[in-house]
Amino acid sequence: MLQEERTLLKGALIVSLLGIIILIILAESRPEVTGRMSIDAATTGEEGSYVLIQGEIKTFKDTPTIIIITLQDESGEMKVIADKNGMDTKLQKNMAIEVGGIIKTYQGQKEVEAQQIRILKKTENE
Repeated sequence: MLQEERTLLKGALIVSLLGIIILIILAESRPEVTGRMSIDAATTGEEGSYVLIQGEIKTFKDTPTIIIITLQDESGEMKVIADKNGMDTKLQKNMAIEVGGIIKTYQGQKEVEAQQIRILKKTENE
């Protein structure tokens, strides 16, 4: 019985150490969280950073797989790309929204790849 306990203890220790190593690797690969900022600051933000921006939908293009939004606040405007897969939010022009996502560069322009979108204020029509 003592040999079985040692084997079990060794196995538990190995699994625990592997779990800790995996957590460290995942923590290192996570994008840097920048926090809420103005759109102007996001356009100069570091690629790969997670940002939280708010603004009003200036333009809205709905394609079969993605939604392309031009989000505007008092400091400027920025493109937001959102994957339609799993998105149940009904967005419209002039809505105030908050977008959390990763800063990416596409054709030399910074944009946000949305991971979450929250409606802050609906349009007058709703």
